[in-house]
Amino acid sequence: MTTEDLDRGEFEERYALAADATGALAGPDELDEAWEDYRSGAWERVLIEPTPESAVQANRLAGSIAELLDQPAPDDEAWCRRLSARVDQLATLLREGGAADQANGEAHPWDLWVAAPRRDYAEALVRPTTETTEP
Repeated sequence: MTTEDLDRGEFEERYALAADATGALAGPDELDEAWEDYRSGAWERVLIEPTPESAVQANRLAGSIAELLDQPAPDDEAWCRRLSARVDQLATLLREGGAADQANGEAHPWDLWVAAPRRDYAEALVRPTTETTEP
């Protein structure tokens, strides 16, 4: 696990471009916080690829998952597909959490945005089928 050795200027440029591409906020406060997390190694504990692009994408997916969970609709197929797609995509970006990964007593993002929805809405989440059809 190694963090790319980005200087502050390159980091901010990449973070801002990724934020612009997804409609995320990348103001001075967000950039300062992201830079501190990047330099402290916090991203290495959470992200499979600790890059500005992965961090922005993971934050946007987590926010989208949170919005869906704020108004759960497990009987609505569209809601289930949206939640499933976002949880599955976020799972490709995050390292699995664990007690040792908790910072400041807060749950690991994996636990909050991947494990919990998969547990709480297991019956509602769309799972890819592995059925094969015989000729």
